[in-house]
Amino acid sequence: GRLGDGALSSTDTCFPSSTSTLVSNFFACYAASLLVWRLITIRVKLGPIHQRGVLYEYTWLCNSTLIMSSIGLRTCRPILATSFCVAVSIDQILWWVDLAGWTLSGFATFPIGVAEYLTWPNTSWSTRITA
Repeated sequence: GRLGDGALSSTDTCFPSSTSTLVSNFFACYAASLLVWRLITIRVKLGPIHQRGVLYEYTWLCNSTLIMSSIGLRTCRPILATSFCVAVSIDQILWWVDLAGWTLSGFATFPIGVAEYLTWPNTSWSTRITA
């Protein structure tokens, strides 16, 4: 049976539901395609040295949530998936408030500043559309 901390005992076997498997596969494929897309477009626009910046961006919470949620769903550890989703939802709410404030200000100022990087001249179009 399950232990009190939510972990599986050594005698348990994990069989994720078909929905969990589908969502896990989607998250994993989306995360991989996002990384490849950004690596290719940055290399074309700025050259291979700037690809390291893409790898740094990939460690941001919104990107790592895709990977960790995929792992959590695939391994029957919903607390792993849920904890990352809750953490990133805080950032995403601030991001949307920032975009709404920027739009309402006539595209003049970001009230919070978390989405301001979208308007920087060196932000690639691939980052803008996949942010």
